[in-house]
Amino acid sequence: MQVRYRTSKAVENELATGFRGEFGAFLFGLIDALALRLQVPAIPIPHQFLLMLPSLSTIMALLV
Repeated sequence: MQVRYRTSKAVENELATGFRGEFGAFLFGLIDALALRLQVPAIPIPHQFLLMLPSLSTIMALLV
């Protein structure tokens, strides 16, 4: 039986993917908290845009 070892490139790709996922989760939480703070009546930003902002920023972070 032959044992196959992962190449260093495969390990690097898995680490990069994990980091991107963690960064996306952190960014989602950060933008979600910021969106709650921006829902002040004095700021004329539609609430639908603020609700969309965390998901949109996470998608953009994962695409980059």
